[in-house]
Amino acid sequence: MAPREVIRECYETELPEEFFLISEVGPYRLDWQFLFTNQPWQLAVPLSEGGPPPEPYLLLDRVERRIFGRDPGLIPLVRALNLDAYHGGLIICYHVDELSVNCPITFGIPMEVGPDDEIERYDSSLLGVIHQHHSETLNLLIQRYNLSSNRGAGAVDWGEVEEAREAVAQIEELQLQVESRNLE
Repeated sequence: MAPREVIRECYETELPEEFFLISEVGPYRLDWQFLFTNQPWQLAVPLSEGGPPPEPYLLLDRVERRIFGRDPGLIPLVRALNLDAYHGGLIICYHVDELSVNCPITFGIPMEVGPDDEIERYDSSLLGVIHQHHSETLNLLIQRYNLSSNRGAGAVDWGEVEEAREAVAQIEELQLQVESRNLE
């Protein structure tokens, strides 16, 4: 089966085009401030490219299981790594109920999710959330770079700023590609 069929079979709904575009680019090869979950990303690896690994990444597997226990309709996608930026430290998810009505918004939930933890709804797509996170990361790096105290160990150099700027540009290009695909 093709990745889209595997995903549809597993989640009983379609995932947005942005998911498949990121999947084609290779989520684990992207140099973004995000940790990609096991599922659904590994389910989208075609058998011709080796298919999913036999064992999931254990830390994320435990997190994914807790999230499914909190709300089985959530589909964990990424963990935002920069704790100082918007969505920092949260697991960003789709929700099957929203996807089934063609609404590809995302939700945020703490990594150490408890049974009563709030699930925060974002009126933004996955790439929208990723863009927000990286744009804020870029702004924070620029602010730190411009501080008079930005010297020595732990100082931000211009190369870090440029890398963050390139990540934002890459995300914006993917957003344009998704828009183009959705018009087809």
